[in-house]
Amino acid sequence: MSNKTIFAFSRNVEKDLEKLSQAFFGALERKYDGEYGAIGTDCKRPFGNSDVDGDILEIIGAFMEGDDGDSECWSSGQRAYAADLYNSLPSYLRKKYLTDKEMIDRFYYRLEKEARS
Repeated sequence: MSNKTIFAFSRNVEKDLEKLSQAFFGALERKYDGEYGAIGTDCKRPFGNSDVDGDILEIIGAFMEGDDGDSECWSSGQRAYAADLYNSLPSYLRKKYLTDKEMIDRFYYRLEKEARS
């Protein structure tokens, strides 16, 4: 038996989202395009080369569990998990860091939209 754990049963979603949030904050930069510019991330960072799912899986420390016949690769289950993490990240960040009542009221429309989806 391999020393790798079965992917679907070995991931801690909160821990993985925390790793992605660290990657997100690590990639923040001051952009100077537009009237005043913005603080944000490059659309290709921290995960966004030609294999976004693969970047996410590398950041969270996953091991390739698939095999396409030529070599090891990310399994379809791993890719689906990575996509779910990516889709969950904005909501996770807001729930974790948007704690001030005034700011919650200011961005209520986003929180309300997330609650419906």
